[in-house]
Amino acid sequence: MNKPISDDLPLQFIKGIGPKRAQALAKEDIYHVIDLINYFPRDYINRDSSFTLASLSKKLFFSSNNIFDYEEDFKNVEYSFIVDVVDKSLQNFRNRRKLFSLSVKDDSGGTAKINFWANVHFFENTYKVGDKLLISGKPDKTKFGISFTHPEIDKIDLDELKEFKEEGILPLYKLPTSFIKVGIRNRALRDMIRHCIDKNLTQIKETLDKEILEQIDAPDIQTATENLHFPASTNLLKLSQKRFKFEEMLFYQLTILSQQDKFVKTEKAAPMGKSLKLAKETLASFPFELTDDQKNALNIIWKKLNSTKPMNVLLQGDVGSGKTIVAIVSMMMAVESGHQTLLMAPTEILAKQHYKTLQSILPESIRTELLVGGLSAKDKKETLGKIESGLTNIIIGTHALFQDKVEYNNLGYVVIDEQHRFGVDQRSLLKELGKKSGDESTVPHMLLMTATPIPRTLAMTKYTDLQIVSIKSKPKDRKEIVTKVRFESDLPKIYEFIRTQVKKGRQAYIVYPLVEESEKLELKSAVEHYELLSKQVFPELRCGLLHGQMHWKEKDEVMKDFSDNKYDVLISTTVIEVGIDVPNTTVMLIENAERFGLSQLHQLRGRVGRGEYQSYCILVASQKYKQLFVKNLTDISTVRRLNALEATSDGFELSEIDLELRGPGDFLGTKQSGMPEFKFVDIVNDKDIINDAKRIAEQLIDSGLQNYPKTAKTYSIHEKRGKYITVG
Repeated sequence: MNKPISDDLPLQFIKGIGPKRAQALAKEDIYHVIDLINYFPRDYINRDSSFTLASLSKKLFFSSNNIFDYEEDFKNVEYSFIVDVVDKSLQNFRNRRKLFSLSVKDDSGGTAKINFWANVHFFENTYKVGDKLLISGKPDKTKFGISFTHPEIDKIDLDELKEFKEEGILPLYKLPTSFIKVGIRNRALRDMIRHCIDKNLTQIKETLDKEILEQIDAPDIQTATENLHFPASTNLLKLSQKRFKFEEMLFYQLTILSQQDKFVKTEKAAPMGKSLKLAKETLASFPFELTDDQKNALNIIWKKLNSTKPMNVLLQGDVGSGKTIVAIVSMMMAVESGHQTLLMAPTEILAKQHYKTLQSILPESIRTELLVGGLSAKDKKETLGKIESGLTNIIIGTHALFQDKVEYNNLGYVVIDEQHRFGVDQRSLLKELGKKSGDESTVPHMLLMTATPIPRTLAMTKYTDLQIVSIKSKPKDRKEIVTKVRFESDLPKIYEFIRTQVKKGRQAYIVYPLVEESEKLELKSAVEHYELLSKQVFPELRCGLLHGQMHWKEKDEVMKDFSDNKYDVLISTTVIEVGIDVPNTTVMLIENAERFGLSQLHQLRGRVGRGEYQSYCILVASQKYKQLFVKNLTDISTVRRLNALEATSDGFELSEIDLELRGPGDFLGTKQSGMPEFKFVDIVNDKDIINDAKRIAEQLIDSGLQNYPKTAKTYSIHEKRGKYITVG
């Protein structure tokens, strides 16, 4: 074998590249041999498991009248096929536009059209009947069948086809326009990379220690790299992918855990909870006994608060599981220790709900203040003065609590409800709040709460630096909410059911996706249907209207009147999704239910079933979806989503399904979630790999990275670059 040439060898001097191709590669940050070798395939065609045009056609055209939620389920999915060109055509239109089309078919007998609206003559001269093509793209569904518009196309020669038939796996690379212009397609990339590896033009340096690789039964980096580009078998490909997934996740975990370890070692918090007199008195005032999960959560929080290490706990519990009660009791530990406590909520409605709850539970000796954006200048000034002087024990509010003008007095404990809606870095926030408290030597303890249970893989990634405490059981007197999927044709019966519930003295919510009507989206609105329902459907009932565009005083008045049973039916948008607690309400009717996410529907359902009465959640989908449910087409996400809600009320189970359906980006809700875009790891499906990476990262932090020189060196390099990702 040749001695490796320096990694600094310019790519233009490598066989098959040259100056023009080197310039195109540089646009993708490929400058040297090692960069080219680390340009891994984005996907693979597997002879034994790939989709065929026939199977895709069956999936797209499952019914005679083509009722299909296309945008939701297939529009953003890319498929790859090996096809034969059986015909081609060129159409001229009056507006001088031209359309060049290829008719193709694969080995399954399935057919499709490939359409080109740009560079028509180039494509007409490039492809001919009889060509064997590799196409990758997102399908369109037309009345004539499946079509692809300007998909990625690569010609396949006989040698390549023979290789695919023998080995059964064909790698697919990302092919930007700059590559295609200079003739770099899948085959060219494979040839260039194979030449670099076969001629030993660079040394692929190991990044992980042997002891770590043995723990996860993964190949060395040379073997793994070669098998990503040229898989010798499906098994070796999977092992090689596993190795790079693990490595990527390991260094991500090391980054997060190292930051947390440094924070805990450098920052101090004031211990509290040595006396539990106030906490016990608060517990004794409740007319019910805590569940075992609530007791366990309180015990964990108490131990954490009674330490100089800053507490960083995420308390997760299903809707109605009693998280707020746990938070209130833990806040008493801070108050009795002489520390101010903050309770932050994402909306004014929820903040006011918490304020009302605390005032009804706590004795007058514990002074609470509400700080929200809607306060008058006079009230705000007075409230800020009480907070700064230390007269206030507990401050409840929204983002207003972050403002520079707020000065706290011996702040020791921060509780954030629905933490995922704030999008703040907890460590930075704690340091900042510590400064506002006048004591920069300590930071407050922090309790984060969420009614959206965290899927296990996200708990091990996004929230790896938090201790997660779960409340799964619900109070004993809570009845299971009856959930049913219905359709627009069922609305008259549903309205009659609501009328029956109101006659029994109960109340109802009716939720719409929009404030005002949208012809473009064809969705129902709260404002329009308030007029319809209050005047035509329920003229004898008292109907209220609530939506986010109303002035805060008007919203407060509506919610107070509904809580006081002055309205029978509240017609609303999703503004009631979080924190609204009216135990007398027993019906939640959600229209256009197919337009809501699984987690959001579950949260809305949690607004009922909070009292002693049997409650009901009715999910009404548009009429066109009825056929999907009749056929039980569970591979359609709308069907699976609504069926899941009908089948279970377990928020933990639903969160796993929601993550699987939406993916981590949509599930977390924002690009600023703190999660990188992983190159190899699949957050949904790589649970075991993520678990191994977290476990071994914790071992390395505890034992010291210096005992693993290769891993330590790799981590040091990427820590300096500010990257989580280690390969490519």
